[in-house]
Amino acid sequence: MDNREPSYAAPFGNDRDQVNRLLKEVKALKQKVESLEEENRVLKKSIYELSVSYSKSVWYGSPAAPSDHSPPHQPPPYELHFDTSASNSHLLNPLEWVNPPPEKRQPPLFSATNPHRGHTGAVYTAKFSNDGLWLASGSFDNSVRLWDFRTHQEQSVLLHHILNVSSLAWSADSQSLLSGSYDKTCHISSISREQSVYSMPCGGFVLDVGFHPTDPSLFFVGTSRNCLLMGDTRAKDPVLSVKHPGMVNCLHVDGSSGGSAPGTQVWTGDSTGVLQLWDLRQTKSQRVCETTLGPSAALSSICRPRRSHAAVDADYLITNAYDDTLRVYRTARPPASSTNSSSNGPTLLQQAKGFRNRNWPIGNAAIVQNRPQMAGGLFIDMDMSYDHDSERVGSTGHASGGIGGAPNGGSGVGGGSGSADSRLLLATGSAEPFAYIYTLDPESLALTAQRLEGHTERVYDVDFHPWEPFMCTSSSDFTIRLWSTRE
Repeated sequence: MDNREPSYAAPFGNDRDQVNRLLKEVKALKQKVESLEEENRVLKKSIYELSVSYSKSVWYGSPAAPSDHSPPHQPPPYELHFDTSASNSHLLNPLEWVNPPPEKRQPPLFSATNPHRGHTGAVYTAKFSNDGLWLASGSFDNSVRLWDFRTHQEQSVLLHHILNVSSLAWSADSQSLLSGSYDKTCHISSISREQSVYSMPCGGFVLDVGFHPTDPSLFFVGTSRNCLLMGDTRAKDPVLSVKHPGMVNCLHVDGSSGGSAPGTQVWTGDSTGVLQLWDLRQTKSQRVCETTLGPSAALSSICRPRRSHAAVDADYLITNAYDDTLRVYRTARPPASSTNSSSNGPTLLQQAKGFRNRNWPIGNAAIVQNRPQMAGGLFIDMDMSYDHDSERVGSTGHASGGIGGAPNGGSGVGGGSGSADSRLLLATGSAEPFAYIYTLDPESLALTAQRLEGHTERVYDVDFHPWEPFMCTSSSDFTIRLWSTRE
């Protein structure tokens, strides 16, 4: 009789092999589930974006675009709207220009040239340097690109940021470029060295930036943390923080005004629709004036044309807001000792409609044209006095020259001069694939407009060249376009 114990080694070995196979299968299934969940998230996001696009198209009365690379939206029918309400009786027929028929269109001021391509994401901002030699662009591909304006070729790519680049500003001497990003930092880059030479943490998404008009070591930042920050390259962190009721979407640093030193007064616009002027000469910031438009008119951009030397009480300030309105104000420059915020508020002169700004950070720009002479609808001899984010050109002696020529040494006539020889050009992007040019006569306050067609997606930002007859637009179609008055 065999008394040996039965052997269980073989069955247990088979069980281990089966368990290992099952574990591998479970692991493979988990990976597949994770992959499917990721695809599901992407599909949900795509459905959401398409739903938003469709809802917006229904709201604006036009068919939705099927994709990011679809043809431009069909323009809505031509419409003129004149605001005759009692509250706006002082305004001269604000113009809502959408798409007039050919027989009613004004001769075009600008026509498209070849686009600049290179970005792999939406181009959020584009700015000409003050010396007119460079064009800088910032994108959702996290890069800042420098373009040689003379050759229209890409010169360098700056990769300092790890998230979307939201705003750019040039120093007065055009040797430094300030960039802000959703990575909650801003960088100052040296153009000659093509690298970052300074960075500062900002605590929130950077929404707008601006250099001090005369001191390249000082700069200003608007953030999503409801703060206006002042930075100094000699310090690691912000040296001043001014709290706001909402996100500081936009800012503009004023030059010398009302006896105050350049760069001591800063305009801000926030997400609650409040436009404010701050005096930063003291250790504790002081509000000079405030204008409230309301939450439906959150501000997205502020700019000035160059200020007149002779008319300090007649300066233009231009704002974009989420209520699809571009507003032109006249700001009375207060004395340096003034603290009365109610008497120093800006006066609304005119407002323009027709573009779409709602819920998008759409930028604007302005330029004064002097001695216009029309030839085939083009301004061929006009002295262009320039400013976008600060009054740098005037303060550094780079006065504007005749359009189509080199800069000259004259000071020119600035915004608000009221001269019959000058007109104000206002440019804005749009949530549609268009940019808009409005021409404002400073005496009659009459508006004419042109729609620039060439992009295939929304236009985020616009800028004018300091003296050449060019403007640029940046778009979510990944391109920057130049527009020229030359035939």
